[in-house]
Amino acid sequence: MKHNSIEKAHNAAEEAAKGFGFSSYAELNESVDEQAKEAARAAFDEALLACQQEV
Repeated sequence: MKHNSIEKAHNAAEEAAKGFGFSSYAELNESVDEQAKEAARAAFDEALLACQQEV
């Protein structure tokens, strides 16, 4: 279950990065776009929290 939660959170961060026009979270992380990085990290955190609350 824990692995699945982390995977879902990573997927949320990837989708957020793509929403800002990056091909992946890794590409976003190499950029200087701090606002997009913050948004992707927030998406990760929110998805992880949502998974934890499902338990």
